[in-house]
Amino acid sequence: MERWLGYCFPLTIFLIFKFEVSCVKISGCVIAKNEEKNIARCINSYKDIVDEVIVVDTGSSDRTAEIAQNLGAKVYHYEWQNDFAKAKNFALSLAKGDWIIFLDADEFFAEGHCYNVKKYIKLIHRNKRFDGIGCRMANIQENGEIINYLRLRT
Repeated sequence: MERWLGYCFPLTIFLIFKFEVSCVKISGCVIAKNEEKNIARCINSYKDIVDEVIVVDTGSSDRTAEIAQNLGAKVYHYEWQNDFAKAKNFALSLAKGDWIIFLDADEFFAEGHCYNVKKYIKLIHRNKRFDGIGCRMANIQENGEIINYLRLRT
């Protein structure tokens, strides 16, 4: 079985990497700390297309974990080691999906766009030539300015 890692970007940008298996399952992963203002929007933006949502809480002192759990997420606590990669790898190690969508807690899919993701995952999962999906990101600044760019990480 091949294992690939995945990372997701804000709104409608994402990289998702697959595992070689017979049935398509999608995991959603988030790492968060003190994100009670954002976590519900993040989870709600894609919970309908994933088979599980995993939230790794890195030491919140607010209601982040409680809100995530109330939305059906599996919440795990992880001692912050000043290393995003370690926290993200911990989240990935918990994911059971064939494909993984990884968002930061303040990132989300624009309303209605997550269904396109599931459609493309199912399409691409059958095609062994592709290992991931990427698309254009729209980053909305606090002042309302929209910045569009493509950012790919491997």
